[in-house]
Amino acid sequence: MYEMGNSLNKKQAVKKIDKQKFEIVINKVKEFLDSKNEAVAVLQEIPLKCNIDGFNKHRLFSEFLEFFPDDKYVMLYNISSEKQIKMTVVLAKKTGLEELVYKKNNTLNNNMCVSFGIKYLDLSIIGVHAHNAKELLELLQAYEFPNIMLGDFNAGDYKKRYEAKEFVENREFYKKLICGYTDICKGQVTRRMIFPNGFVYKTPIDHVLINNNSELAKKYQCKNVKIEKIEDNVSDHYPIYFKLLCLDEADKSR
Repeated sequence: MYEMGNSLNKKQAVKKIDKQKFEIVINKVKEFLDSKNEAVAVLQEIPLKCNIDGFNKHRLFSEFLEFFPDDKYVMLYNISSEKQIKMTVVLAKKTGLEELVYKKNNTLNNNMCVSFGIKYLDLSIIGVHAHNAKELLELLQAYEFPNIMLGDFNAGDYKKRYEAKEFVENREFYKKLICGYTDICKGQVTRRMIFPNGFVYKTPIDHVLINNNSELAKKYQCKNVKIEKIEDNVSDHYPIYFKLLCLDEADKSR
């Protein structure tokens, strides 16, 4: 959904978001939230401001707010600067006056990361959109490592035919980052890019990482993991779904 040209990098060509594709993605998210009793969506690269328009509010962010009015949905995000152009957003539907998710303060929160909890559950979760594994690792070391972190890490434990030094370093930092965690996506492809020459490039850079803490495993279990490999070119990332089962209350699943 991100407007590729909406960047602080003046050398980057302006390439606006396809409004039709934006609405397809948002409608899919809304349909998912509305079809479940208790569901949470974690989204990356939601446009907030546009630097080709004096850093005014992005017109598509206004439309995004209309899709998810605050009397029906909880929306969590962080504004780190006056010139912030994109952000990670956590969304959940309200049930009456009940709010399913809430922001966790005094931990890692910036425009790329949202720390949150789910009502009744003793869990710390971070929705992530990292530039690279080293940056995220250093941020977590300065705060704390959560029970669950999920999103676009821009890193993974995979190889390429030609590996630049930066790529190798990013992979090694990713391995350090996930020490003590299990990736329930199991290294599957989560991103599919098509270049102008028709070349298709697939990578496993989106993850759902669950802490291996034995006490956590006694309380919660992740099931029904699904990576929806849609190839309609609406987004270059595949949606990831999973169910969080509360073992203490087997009749409650989220």
